Amino acid sequence: MSDPLKQSVEKIKSATATVNRVVDQLLTVVKSVEDFLCENGVGVEAHVTVCEEEVGHGQTEYTSIGYSRWEGRFRVIVSCGIGPEDDTTKPWGSWDRKMKLLTAPKLPDLLEKIAVEIEKETEAALEAASRVSAALGALTMKGGKK
Repeated sequence: MSDPLKQSVEKIKSATATVNRVVDQLLTVVKSVEDFLCENGVGVEAHVTVCEEEVGHGQTEYTSIGYSRWEGRFRVIVSCGIGPEDDTTKPWGSWDRKMKLLTAPKLPDLLEKIAVEIEKETEAALEAASRVSAALGALTMKGGKK
């Protein structure tokens, strides 16, 4: 084998091993994120756009990473397509290496978005609890009974 060809083969082997190791580490990270969110009872949906690209005829193809219910439990998911009728959604770990590497850098943004959504849900729950409590208080006061 010629020297340049041998060097190219070695570069390919080395780079492939590195990329595969990184993707394996990312799989562990995403699984840890899912486990953490599940253990803490996080049940809000959140999505972050990864990229958008004009594909013609006024249509835009998008890719997003999200946290949503998938087959009965919340998972980190990736959606990609032109619209709801044409999109493909599946768990992050089910995508090919290229999609994993494209979407992984947005995982911190997704966690921030989840935190924001939890805060909104908490505020709404507290407001609802306050209103229900006030309504129940008014009911017990009706007719002078308490």
